[in-house]
Amino acid sequence: MDFSEIHRWVDKHQPRSVCVEVAHIYMNETPGEEHDFSAQIGASLTEQLEEKDCLVSKMLFIDNYNPGPDEFRLDVDGFIVRLDQRGFEPDIVTFETALELPARNLLLSLNDNMRKHEGRVFLNQRSILLIDHERPTCNLLDAALYVAKLSMFELAITVLPSSYKSQQASVRRVLRALGYSHLPIINIYFDESRQITIGIQS
Repeated sequence: MDFSEIHRWVDKHQPRSVCVEVAHIYMNETPGEEHDFSAQIGASLTEQLEEKDCLVSKMLFIDNYNPGPDEFRLDVDGFIVRLDQRGFEPDIVTFETALELPARNLLLSLNDNMRKHEGRVFLNQRSILLIDHERPTCNLLDAALYVAKLSMFELAITVLPSSYKSQQASVRRVLRALGYSHLPIINIYFDESRQITIGIQS
């Protein structure tokens, strides 16, 4: 796996603390090869970052917000064991419902950048949906997650399928609107053929 872009960024900025998040999964989802490969990417990258004396915290993020409780079927403990077997043992396990209140609080900083329409709240600049009939959207919840990460770590790395590229771009726009002029965020995307692309923000 070629992480040369990340190595160059790390060599330049010298982050001491790094969060690596992999294997994002929904509570109504069955673990599969996508999650396994994500964990393998995270395990390989973590090892390389630790060789550079970075303090790496490994994160698993579980969506228990969008599927209803009656749909839950994920064996969380079993999934953590599965990731460990792929070389990635999470230090932090975060559930999306824990982000609802922090996400709502972010709206207080976005007052001048919001518009409301028919029960929905949008980020003015790009019409990015933030609230959908009283419920924070993934864009806002994910922004709250990054705010938490950036308060604890000097670099946040997230491994995701390529289908998340546009969603992550929206989240970065929310963070910019919140006043983050500097975004030490790196996304590693992978497709079905296991091709990796790297998106670096700064």
